[in-house]
Amino acid sequence: MTAKKSKFLDGKWQLVGGGGKVEEIWDYRKLGKGAEFEGVFKETRINLGKNNSSLHIFEDTKGKEWGIWGNALLDARFKTCVAGQVVGIRYLGKELSEKSNNAYHNFNVYKQALEGEEEVDISEIDLDAEED
Repeated sequence: MTAKKSKFLDGKWQLVGGGGKVEEIWDYRKLGKGAEFEGVFKETRINLGKNNSSLHIFEDTKGKEWGIWGNALLDARFKTCVAGQVVGIRYLGKELSEKSNNAYHNFNVYKQALEGEEEVDISEIDLDAEED
């Protein structure tokens, strides 16, 4: 007996998840301070790899799928983004936390407002992260 073709492959459905497989990873560490990325936010995949990290998925203007590995700061900032929203990221380099004196990777994250979207205040979120 052969299995029939899945109805989920008719183009009306989008596969959820997918692990850590994407076309390209935006590696801000290699690109260095001042590196920028712009894309349409698609989703966040969680608990991936040996560190149970988040992988934030984007699509660029050419339709290429990109992943950006999360850290405490990026994870918190991407929580305010929704699927379909255009997001810009600028890597500010490695900095020292004033509170803990630990080094962390710092970013500015920008997003284009969606029609009818309420602005979310993230100023109360502790974005200090202990990272290498």
